[in-house]
Amino acid sequence: MNRGLTVADVHEPGVVAVIDVAQLPPGTCGKHIVATYERLLPGEAMEIVVDHDPAPLRQRFAAMRPGETDWSYLEFGPRVWRVRVKRLV
Repeated sequence: MNRGLTVADVHEPGVVAVIDVAQLPPGTCGKHIVATYERLLPGEAMEIVVDHDPAPLRQRFAAMRPGETDWSYLEFGPRVWRVRVKRLV
């Protein structure tokens, strides 16, 4: 079933969507990331690819969905950061 999730070059088990922020229109990445997360089922994950440390986004998720996400860095820059965000509940 397609829930509007975009499957790209997925390497991590359980990742059903990859969001390359560089491919999104300016000013839309936060909204797009949150909307993608909302479509995940418990146990599914998305991968975010970005050109900087997405720590502010992690803080936003912690405030919005406390205890509901598992956040794992897959790559730590300096040019590319990759983060897996798994929906736990």
